[in-house]
Amino acid sequence: MKIFILYPNQLFKNISNFVDKKVLLVEEPLFFTQYDFHIQKLILHRASMKFYESYLKQKNIPVEYFEDESYLELYKDEEIFVYELFDNYLEKKFIKTFQISLQLKTQTLLTQKIKTSFYINFI
Repeated sequence: MKIFILYPNQLFKNISNFVDKKVLLVEEPLFFTQYDFHIQKLILHRASMKFYESYLKQKNIPVEYFEDESYLELYKDEEIFVYELFDNYLEKKFIKTFQISLQLKTQTLLTQKIKTSFYINFI
C-alpha cells in the first residue's frame, strides 16, 4: 500500500500527489506536545488538520487521522511518501522509524528497504 504522511505544516490545497495513496494526518509531538505551545496554536493545528481530513474525504481520498504515534508501527513496512520535512529532528525521526538512509536524487529519496518519494509542493 502507498502511504502519504502529512504533518500540520503540510496541508496544501493541491492534492494531486495523493492519487492512489492513503493519506495519514499525524499529530506529531513536535507540533503539539514537545514544547509548551500556546493553546491557540494547538487549537489552530488541530482544527486545520481536522478540516483538511474532511476536505480529503470530500475529494474521495482515503485518509486516516492519528492523534498519537501508533501509525509508526502500523505502516513501517509500507511504501512511504512525504513532502520535504524542513526539520532536522523530524527528518532524523523519520529515517530512524522507517530504517532508511536517504539520498536526494531529483526529488526522490531512494532507500535500502523501501522507496520513499519526496515532493516539493508548488502552490
